Parts: sequence; C-alpha cells; structure tokens
Amino acid sequence: MSSGRLFVAITIPERIKSELHALQVGIPGVRWVDPERMVLTVRFIGEADGTLFNDIDYALSTVSVPPIGVALKSVGHFPPRKDKNELWVGVNDPEPILRLRGKIDNAVTRVSVEPERRRYHPHVKLGYLRPQANGRLARFLQANALALFTPFVAESFELYASHKSGDGRVYEVEESYPLTGPGEVETCSDSHEGDR
Repeated sequence: MSSGRLFVAITIPERIKSELHALQVGIPGVRWVDPERMVLTVRFIGEADGTLFNDIDYALSTVSVPPIGVALKSVGHFPPRKDKNELWVGVNDPEPILRLRGKIDNAVTRVSVEPERRRYHPHVKLGYLRPQANGRLARFLQANALALFTPFVAESFELYASHKSGDGRVYEVEESYPLTGPGEVETCSDSHEGDR
C-alpha cells in the first residue's frame, strides 16, 4: 500500500500513448505530460492510509460494469486555474465512462471518501500551458480539432497513487479491478469511422 495521493483511472495502452505523444510538439512554453503519466482519470480520491485504503480497495472491487470501448478524439484546453491551463485530448462518447464514474463515486463515498464536487469531463492530459504558449495555442487547437486515435477496449480500471519525484510526480498502480459486469462491451463510437 502506498501513501501517495490516490485516484482511479483507466490505463491507456502503450500504442495509444505513442499516438498522443506524437501531438506533443509545436507549442513553445508547454510543459508536456510524460507518456508514462497519460491516463484517463475517472475519480480523484486523495490521501488515504491504513484502514481507509483497505475500505476503498474493497469498495472498488464491488464495482460491476462491462468492458468499455474507448475512442479518444480532438484536442481542447481548460481555462486557467491558478498558474495551470491544461491541454487535453477528449473522449468521443463519454457516457460509458460517466456511468463507470457514477458507480465508483457511489462505492467510495459509502466508505467515507468525500463526494466529488467538481464537474467531470473525461480526458487525457497532454500538457500544461504557460503564458508564452498562447500565441500558438489557437493554431494548435485548430490543426488538431479533428484528431482521431485508435480505439481500444478498457477491460479494467486501476487505483493509482501519485508520488512527488523531483519537480514532477510519478504514478504507481496500487490495484487493478477487472471490468466483468454483465452485458455487452459498452462501446464509444468508433473514432475511425471516416476511414471506412
């Protein structure tokens, strides 16, 4: 068990990370996210040691949904929060992920984890924009507005811990939970439909 900040995420396959990494050019002043930290975060939890960690682990093991087809597409950014302005890749059809998040949220709040108050927008972080990046941002967003990535099937979700390391953070998988609920794979629309 780790003492880092905990969060729940869907792990991105290496081949998709390579596709995302190929986008990380063309904007000076961006602090790009290392591909090893590219995940699709579903629920932030925070610090949890000892008994609470075990309770969270048990609660997450009770979540039951079928595997989820994930199709990442397009690029966007969030408005500045303090000194951060996130650049991200979105999800073609967020509904299956929103359903998973709802079940995870219900499970962890039953074991005394604080309810999540922030609005949730499924995405994978690409980088953090600094003020000097603003001149190239519009061009980058326009060029990648229709970006498409290879779809994949998420057959599990993971409990991660985030640890400080140097001037950044390192993610470590604490536990993995299979998506084996009844029903068909919950598919996001195929992001490569235009290729057919």
